[in-house]
Amino acid sequence: MVDLNYIFECDWLIELSDNKLSNNKLSNNKLSDNNLASELVENRTNHKRGNCHFYDYRFKTFFVCRTPRVELGKSTRVAKVGSLLCKYMHDEDNKYGLRVQNKRGDKWIAYGDGMLLKEESESNLEIALEAVQKSSDQVYRAYKNPSQALDPAEVTDLIPFVDQEERNNSPLFQVKDGRLHRRADVNNLGTKKQSPIGGG
Repeated sequence: MVDLNYIFECDWLIELSDNKLSNNKLSNNKLSDNNLASELVENRTNHKRGNCHFYDYRFKTFFVCRTPRVELGKSTRVAKVGSLLCKYMHDEDNKYGLRVQNKRGDKWIAYGDGMLLKEESESNLEIALEAVQKSSDQVYRAYKNPSQALDPAEVTDLIPFVDQEERNNSPLFQVKDGRLHRRADVNNLGTKKQSPIGGG
């Protein structure tokens, strides 16, 4: 099933990176080979959609993920139950967000599916836009000067990870000492008490 909300977010992200951020370098009058320039301009949206797919998901809680997918799958007798438990935790983190940071030092709250264009996700959108634009700029620079060294950190340093110094909601599931645990009170996002799954 196609996620129409994702397609809308992706198209909106592409449009913003074209219009809001400067240095839109892929235009016919800036390349000497007009046929190649036209092809690049036509393919720019496909390239950005590919970038957007990667970066849009990197800026959602799904990929800043703390869900122990493998362990949940192994802990249930029916594989689908493990997948449903993963989805439940995924949806909870999507809705309430996770405090994240990146290597550059930015800190913000990342939300999940369907949240990119909402007011509370403004910081997430700004950094995601910057990452998509920087990635596209690097592709263009590599095309213009193939021998030029590019620094991947210019892009990868923007990718978020869970900020361990900030207080996030207690994870619904986590692995401690090699064993799967669940939040003792599944309805209390603030409790730190965990119970081992399977007794003990």
